[in-house]
Amino acid sequence: MRLLGAQLIDEKNAPVQALPSDQPVRVRIELEALRDSTGLHAGLILTNSDEVGVYEYAVPIGAERDPVPVRAGQRMEIVTEIENRLVSDHYFLSMGINRSYEGGLALYIPNMVDFVVFGGNKSRGVVELDQRTESKIEDGPAT
Repeated sequence: MRLLGAQLIDEKNAPVQALPSDQPVRVRIELEALRDSTGLHAGLILTNSDEVGVYEYAVPIGAERDPVPVRAGQRMEIVTEIENRLVSDHYFLSMGINRSYEGGLALYIPNMVDFVVFGGNKSRGVVELDQRTESKIEDGPAT
């Protein structure tokens, strides 16, 4: 397995280095198979500048549910989009390609893509999540 290219892209599929906090994270990955395989999965790990794992997920290559056979020389394209609830920071996307049925790692690329998220609220966390909180203060018995 060989990585041909990987880049952060905008909604028009143009390469970008940074994105505002209100835009989804979209990455295009291009691969070439160096040998036949009965199926492949891509595992992606998103980390921040402190190397804290923010999110990870796996997807079959070539199909929505189950991986499909791949022949040596075939090229693959993965376009992945994740909701952007990230706080302003520098992020890194690493990828591992696993042989789904034969077992084993076909390729691992640490920090394959790096990008900056800007804007949004300041936070000590790594993501901004929707939340609802209720709070009240009541008078207690006088002491």
